[in-house]
Amino acid sequence: MTTRAQNRITGFHVLFGMVAFFAVVIGVNVIFITRAISTFPGEEVHRAYTRGAAYNETLEARARQAERGWTASIGFAPWGEDYVLVVELRDADGQPLGGLNVNTMLERPATTALDRSVTLEDAGDGRYVAALTGVDAGAWNVRVATEFSDGAAFEARRSLVLR
Repeated sequence: MTTRAQNRITGFHVLFGMVAFFAVVIGVNVIFITRAISTFPGEEVHRAYTRGAAYNETLEARARQAERGWTASIGFAPWGEDYVLVVELRDADGQPLGGLNVNTMLERPATTALDRSVTLEDAGDGRYVAALTGVDAGAWNVRVATEFSDGAAFEARRSLVLR
């Protein structure tokens, strides 16, 4: 037969239980924090403060761009096993804007790890194309930027899905 003294909870049992509980909580937190930091470093925009302070200039540049009436058509087209990025630039009258140096960035919405710069080639008639090899299917943000001979800048952004 067991006595009541053998089944009694002592101070050692309470201390062991509390230490074990907090050790598990701290261990799980360390795992979660390590995974969070390794998958997303926390910096979405480089130089966020200076870009935010210069936001009025960004708004003015967008207003100048809207006044000119330039448009961009951005999309993916199948090309064998891979895809082609196609960008068409037009002025306010619908005339093609050719002969430009067009800078393009493909960005994943969830992470910057797969972002890549793409060099577009002038295909004539305001069309600029680039073969996309090794680009995974899914959601992409495409940012197109160019500057004209008169110093005017043009920027367009589209969210596209590559299937």
